[in-house]
Amino acid sequence: MSPVSLSSWKCELADGNEVNIWSHGLASIAFLAALVWSLQTMHMNAKHVPAADIFAVFIFLTSTIFCFLFSASHHLLIDHSEPTSTLTGRFDHVGIVLPMWGTTIASTHFGFYCDPQLQSFYWYVATGFALLCALATFHPMFRTPAGRQVRVLLYVLLGASSFVPIVRGVRSHGYSEYNRRMGLSYFIGLGVFHATGAAIYGARVPERFWPKRFDILGSSHQIMHLLVVCGALCYSIGLMKAFIYWNGMREDGTDICKMIG
Repeated sequence: MSPVSLSSWKCELADGNEVNIWSHGLASIAFLAALVWSLQTMHMNAKHVPAADIFAVFIFLTSTIFCFLFSASHHLLIDHSEPTSTLTGRFDHVGIVLPMWGTTIASTHFGFYCDPQLQSFYWYVATGFALLCALATFHPMFRTPAGRQVRVLLYVLLGASSFVPIVRGVRSHGYSEYNRRMGLSYFIGLGVFHATGAAIYGARVPERFWPKRFDILGSSHQIMHLLVVCGALCYSIGLMKAFIYWNGMREDGTDICKMIG
C-alpha cells in the first residue's frame, strides 16, 4: 500500500469513517444478493407473475443498492482529493434521491394495482421530481444560496410525491386494506427509521454530550447509516408481503382486479 493510500486509511479509521464505509458497503452487497434471489424466485414462477410486479421489486432493490454503493464510495474516497470528494459527494446526494424514487414506484405499483392510470400519474410525478433533484445536485446554478433553497424544495416535493398517493390510498380503501396492498405499516417503519436517524444526526447525539468519546465508534453519523439500512430492510419485507398478497390471489392467470371488484 502506498504512503498516500495508507495515510488515507489511517484518516478513515481516525475519524470513524471506516464504519460508514462498511455499513453501507456490506448493505449494498446484501441487497444485491436479495435482488438476485428475488429475480430467481420470481423467474421460477414467471408463468403467473406479471412483468410489472418484477419490475417494481427490481426498481426498489436496485435503487437501494446504488444508494448504499454511492454512500460507501463517497466515504471511502472522501480524503482522496477535493475534486474527488466533491464528485462522490454529489453522487452520495443522488443516492438519497434514488431510493426515494424507487420506493414511490414500488409502493404506488402495489398500492394502485388495479388502477394503472393513477399508477402512471404518480410514477411520472415522482420521476419528474427525481430528475429535477438530480439536476439540482450537479448543476452549478443550484450551488448559490438561492439555488440551495430550490434544491431543498425539490427534495421536499420528491418526498411528498411518495406520501400523497398513500393518503389517497388510505382514504379510498381504508388503512387495513391498503396495508395489505402495499405494506403500509412497513412503509411507515421505513419513515420512522429514517426520521430517527436524521434527528439523531441533526442533534449530534451522543457526541454532543460526550465529546471525543464516539470519534471512532458510536457517532450520530454511524447511527444514522445503520438506521437507513434498517429502514430499507423494513420496507423490503413490506414489499415482499405486498407481492405475496397480490400474487397469492392469482391462479392460472385469474384477473384478480375483477375478483376484488
